[in-house]
Amino acid sequence: MPERLSLSRVRQGDAHECFKWFEDWPDYAARGLQTTVDLPSKKPNQLIFVGMGGSASAGDVINDWLNTSTSVESSIFKGFLPRRDLSRSLVLACSVSGNTQETLTMTRLALERGASVTVITGGGQMEDLASERGLPLVKLPFTMPPRFTFPFLLFSCLRIVE
Repeated sequence: MPERLSLSRVRQGDAHECFKWFEDWPDYAARGLQTTVDLPSKKPNQLIFVGMGGSASAGDVINDWLNTSTSVESSIFKGFLPRRDLSRSLVLACSVSGNTQETLTMTRLALERGASVTVITGGGQMEDLASERGLPLVKLPFTMPPRFTFPFLLFSCLRIVE
């Protein structure tokens, strides 16, 4: 049986002590489950996730799950948004930093094409856009690299699409 990995050995390979963020994942998931937003009354015929990198990770998981286990049409776009009418679409726009230009561009295009948009962000220009346009907003309750926010992103997105 392999030797159990000690905390001192973990610290040798994790100089920034990122492991501490993973210890808090159950709390992040619980906080994500508390997410509430007011969605438009019109029922969408498709769900679209837009984001980049770690900010898009929850969308990747939910999109795969929906496309293999339900009849809900779902897509995820990273960096571009196809030209099409989105008037019956719910777009979840996620940028942990709030300043990812590709996500900002896709969010603005989705709005121009008639989509209902909900913003999930830690702040920045995405929060400003949500405020200016009166969009539903889920604000990340902490600041850290996107990959560590995964449980909050996943469970807040699941609450929204529930």
